[in-house]
Amino acid sequence: KTLPGDGDDVLLLRYNERESQEEAISTTLVRLNTRSKSRTDLGGSKVPEGATDWVMSRGSDPQPVAVLSIVKERTRMHVADREGGWTSVAEYNTFTGGADYIRPAWADSKGQLYVFATQNNAEKTDALYRFDSATRKPEASPLLSLKGYDLDEKGAFFDRETEELLGVVNLTDATGVVWFNAQMKAVQAQVDKLLPGTNNLLGCSRCVNGRHVVVTAYSDRQSAVHFLFD
Repeated sequence: KTLPGDGDDVLLLRYNERESQEEAISTTLVRLNTRSKSRTDLGGSKVPEGATDWVMSRGSDPQPVAVLSIVKERTRMHVADREGGWTSVAEYNTFTGGADYIRPAWADSKGQLYVFATQNNAEKTDALYRFDSATRKPEASPLLSLKGYDLDEKGAFFDRETEELLGVVNLTDATGVVWFNAQMKAVQAQVDKLLPGTNNLLGCSRCVNGRHVVVTAYSDRQSAVHFLFD
């Protein structure tokens, strides 16, 4: 993964050697300078055993915020602490999940972590929550839930300049985006009014202050067509 700005650093995921087949597969995040070839292992000296899925803060100097580990059919979510170590905040069966299911999704430039977790309702569907660093639990109310559907990691829009979480990609009967940002919500409404017969997906990096967005329009009768919306 390349980093924002004009620097030469990239983020790599290194698979660690195993002494035996019984040992859990684990990974380490590495920051590599492509010009000098110098590298720095991220995540501290006590990376959880079986670490696989990492979530980093955003910006030019990203830091590990959370990691998911899998060891012998048990999945754990860990969050970074102030001492440079890791604290396990949840554990559940890797295959059945259950009420304790939680998975890190993204983090913003300030380190605010967003997670997917099972709702405590009749449907028991998965929703998106802000993670409370004080209680080390998801907030009481979801940031986004979809009635009758699980919400999982299809993608999110963070503005390149503001690093604000603008919207979340979701899949129900079709792929769509739920916009939190009022400006992007208005742009989506304009595009949908102009193209009423298709499912219209917006694409942007400098979303808030950019002049254009890319529109991908398609339906069950129309293959994807791309437009530039000014």
